[in-house]
Amino acid sequence: MPPFRTPAPIPRAADLPDRLVRLDLADRRCRAWATVPCGPRTPKPAPGAGFVVRGRPGGLDFMGPSPYNCAIAQNYAPCPRRPPRGGWTPGWRGASWTPTCGPAAKWTPVTPMTTGRPSPAGGKVTLTPAALTLDDGASFAGLALGAGLEAEGEAIFITAMSGYQEVLTDPSYHGQIVVFTTAHVGNYGTNPAVDQAAAPQVAGVVFHELWIPEAIHWLSDADLPEWLRSGKVGALTGVDTRALTLHIRERGARNGVIAPLSGGAEAAYARARAVPSMNGLDLAMRVFTKAPYKLPSAGPAPDGGPVFRVAVLDFGVKRSILDQLRSHGMDLTVWPGDAPPSKIMEERPQGVFLANGPGDPAACSYAVDTARHFLGRMPLFGICLGHQIMGLAAGGKTYKLPFGHHGLNHPVLDSDTGKVLITSQNHGFCVDPDSLPAGVRANMWNLNDGTVEGLAWDGVPAFCVQFHPEASPGPHDSRGLFARFRQMIKDTDAQA
Repeated sequence: MPPFRTPAPIPRAADLPDRLVRLDLADRRCRAWATVPCGPRTPKPAPGAGFVVRGRPGGLDFMGPSPYNCAIAQNYAPCPRRPPRGGWTPGWRGASWTPTCGPAAKWTPVTPMTTGRPSPAGGKVTLTPAALTLDDGASFAGLALGAGLEAEGEAIFITAMSGYQEVLTDPSYHGQIVVFTTAHVGNYGTNPAVDQAAAPQVAGVVFHELWIPEAIHWLSDADLPEWLRSGKVGALTGVDTRALTLHIRERGARNGVIAPLSGGAEAAYARARAVPSMNGLDLAMRVFTKAPYKLPSAGPAPDGGPVFRVAVLDFGVKRSILDQLRSHGMDLTVWPGDAPPSKIMEERPQGVFLANGPGDPAACSYAVDTARHFLGRMPLFGICLGHQIMGLAAGGKTYKLPFGHHGLNHPVLDSDTGKVLITSQNHGFCVDPDSLPAGVRANMWNLNDGTVEGLAWDGVPAFCVQFHPEASPGPHDSRGLFARFRQMIKDTDAQA
């Protein structure tokens, strides 16, 4: 058990004030989609003038060459008892504020809009009324980015306030719809130098406010909306992400779909229920390399010692992890996650690293067998999915967390040193400490919920952590673990 008291659970969404309204298909409340002007003095843009669209709390702002500011009211809310001040006013695009309430409530979609600003590919960003529909019947509306770009997967939330490109290219998020809790995303654009994989890995992404105007950063290579569209990522903006996050906190991570409203709520609900469960799902097989490749050390070792040969078992490894290993004086051979130990041994590695990756670790029996083969034979270091696989190889068990750990500021207690590390995390499964055999101990603990964050072996050169010491994005408190792995190889090599 963890050497501390876990905090009390947060209130359930049902116990919170009614100002945070959640709508299910089984409890249809007022669902309105309309455009309303900002006032009688609102100037109209010149015919044909281009405009861009960005989200804001309560709707979307139109911003163009004239100083006008019109909002799209598209939130879930109880039906108003009386007309707004000034009465029901026709909208700029000809719509009107006419909420439909009761059991037969339906959305009245607006004509799809475009930003009018050409993208590098020569097209325009199209915003289409759409929703994220979950497998428990909850539905959260917004505007889909791009025509025909839908998404299916497990909906989870991440509390990171920056590093969105690193998150969206992290293979550990493969098969998931990522909900950003931070209100504003995309203002600094994208830069290929921070990609963690060759292409976006998420199934879909949900924003409260996606920055659609031109990015304002000197290193930006492309705007986020253009980058998402070119990567064929289904994206939804203008969503009440606070209500959505509370729903996931209360109900757990849910399978869902991002689909246009025109397809119908019942059809989206049926699709969400048909999405495969993450339990028992081997997603690592979809993302790891199909052939081994080599990466040389990035230079002399920091301690001035020799360069070591390390085999990396790829289950969806991030580029920043490989960069950290190389910067600590290691020549890498990156192997497919299902590579047989006999093949790996032909390269005569001096250490084995088990990488991060997506999905259920219990479904990766081939990786568990490989880790079990190397335990006790040479130094081992595992991160994220690699940590879980090492726990299974030792004889332990894993289980699925209700909504996982996804963020950049998770406190972890190292019970060996007494220090607390602020860590970057992304995982939905965890090692059960009560299932560990003698000789294997949990030595790191999550201070938010008391779950296991690290394992150590007595008398065996092996350790692993659930969090991401390479960060990217996130704090660098735990980057010293790469130096610890190097020292473990060095000590084992000296004893050989």
